[in-house]
Amino acid sequence: MISNQEIFLSIARSAHQEMRRFLDEGRTPKSDGSPGYVITLDSERRSFKEALIATAFAGIYFEALTYFIARRKSKSQAEKVDRARYRGKLIALGVRDEALLGAAESFQQDRNDLIHEKAIAVEDVAWSETRFAQSCADNAMEFVAAVDDVDRRSKRRQ
Repeated sequence: MISNQEIFLSIARSAHQEMRRFLDEGRTPKSDGSPGYVITLDSERRSFKEALIATAFAGIYFEALTYFIARRKSKSQAEKVDRARYRGKLIALGVRDEALLGAAESFQQDRNDLIHEKAIAVEDVAWSETRFAQSCADNAMEFVAAVDDVDRRSKRRQ
C-alpha cells in the first residue's frame, strides 16, 4: 500500500521544532536574576503559525496512519475507521489504553478548536479556560508519538 503518512509526520515534527525555536528565541531570562523569563512579542506570530501547522499535520498523520492500519485488515474496516472520531478510530483498531483514548479526545478537541476557529467576543472569553496553540501542538506531538509507539509495538508482535 502507498501512503504519505511519514511525510505528514515529518512536516508536523519540523513545524513543532520551528515553533519551539521561535518560542526560545523570544524568551530571555529576567535581568534581575529572579526566576522566570521576559517574553518578547513576535508581531509576525511565527511560533503560533508553526503550532498551527504542527497540530494540523499531526491530525493529518493520525488520520492517514489509522486508515492505513485499518486498510491492512480490510477495506470495510478502513471505511469504519475513516468515519469514526479519533477515540473511535483507536477503539476500532483494538486500543484499550484509557489514557491514550482520552488523549485522542483531547487532541481532537484542540485540533478542531484551532483549525475550525470560531470568533468570540473578548468579554465572553473565560481566560481560565483558554488554551494556547503551542501547548496544543506539544500535546499533539506527544499524542502522535504515543500512537506511533503503539503501532510499532503491534508490528513487532506480528
